[in-house]
Amino acid sequence: SSSSELVAKLMNDPNERVRRAAIQAAGSSSEETLHEDLTASLRHPSPVVQLEAARQLHRMGNEEGSKALRRLIASTDAEIRRGVLAEASLS
Repeated sequence: SSSSELVAKLMNDPNERVRRAAIQAAGSSSEETLHEDLTASLRHPSPVVQLEAARQLHRMGNEEGSKALRRLIASTDAEIRRGVLAEASLS
């Protein structure tokens, strides 16, 4: 659908806040193509983007998301570690 195409496009927006919001929207979508885009976001250079994608995938029960959270807990960035711990305490 055109809305999922827009979300997919926004997942690559140069603005990190826009990108994270699009990743959150993709996480609540049932569109399979968006789930593939979420998995691709796990390889984004920004750990904040990776974390958001991992959260959404983890909430869907996707093993890639859970693996990414386990990888991100070792981040040198305290903010990223806090985000992973917050996610772990919710699930």
